[in-house]
Amino acid sequence: MLRHAIRTLAGPFISSQRSSLFAGARLLGTLVVAEAQHGGKLNPSSLSTITAAQQLGQPITALVMGNEIQDAADSLARTGITKVMLAQHEAFGRPLAEPMSALLHAVQQRLHFDYMLCSGSSFGKNLLPRAAALLGCQPLSDVTQILDASTFIRCAPPLFPLPLLMQSQHCKSMLQSVVVCGGRALKDAQGFKMLESLADALGGAVGASRAAVDAGIVSNDLQVGQTGKIVAPKLYLGIGVSGAIQHMAGVKDSKVIAVINTDSEAPMFQEADYGFVGDMFTAVPEMEHHVRQLKSKEQ
Repeated sequence: MLRHAIRTLAGPFISSQRSSLFAGARLLGTLVVAEAQHGGKLNPSSLSTITAAQQLGQPITALVMGNEIQDAADSLARTGITKVMLAQHEAFGRPLAEPMSALLHAVQQRLHFDYMLCSGSSFGKNLLPRAAALLGCQPLSDVTQILDASTFIRCAPPLFPLPLLMQSQHCKSMLQSVVVCGGRALKDAQGFKMLESLADALGGAVGASRAAVDAGIVSNDLQVGQTGKIVAPKLYLGIGVSGAIQHMAGVKDSKVIAVINTDSEAPMFQEADYGFVGDMFTAVPEMEHHVRQLKSKEQ
């Protein structure tokens, strides 16, 4: 039923606030994928995305998906952009990336936009990588500024608590930091407390794999990977992380990648500069002990 809804919506669903769209039409320019909040209101982050899209110097079309989202479409129409498209159907009542990315794929196949933009919220980070995979292209994440149609500034956001984040320069802090990332193998919150202690000794931050987040062990604000935070520290330390493709895409720019895992066949070892096969619940406390010993000697 959902597949049928997507096929049906890929054509007639597209309604414009300004003019009608014809089958097979090509819309030159930029597509902004807007986010509708619960209750049908437009997420303010979408307005920031439109402002960024204006730097590309092309006509802007906005697409908003959901159910009972006319208010969001009306808000978009008042921004003065070229066109607003409304995909309103119960199939999009919840912001699930799978059906929405399928619709984005269908829209792009028909209308061939030059650029597709979405906010850097969890909505955008879940949606665009899936749409990009369907379209066979690589998304550009964590863009902080668009200078022109071919020049973008990116910055990997650090995984520090807000007070430290306010005091740091985003790019520099990640290049000078350590990220200790845990996977589902840590089993529970107590396992992550062990990582927090190690990260504290190293002067770094804690992250988590998507598997750990999906298992409910930690909150999604710690998620590292293509659908979470992109990191580029001096040292990335993966503890019990298998090394899924989307996770590796988010850590590949780390200066040094080190891994501790009981599974010697874990894909993460193929990407690591250093690896240790063994019990993480023994290895991590031992590592922390040695780190603190070395630091005490330096003082």
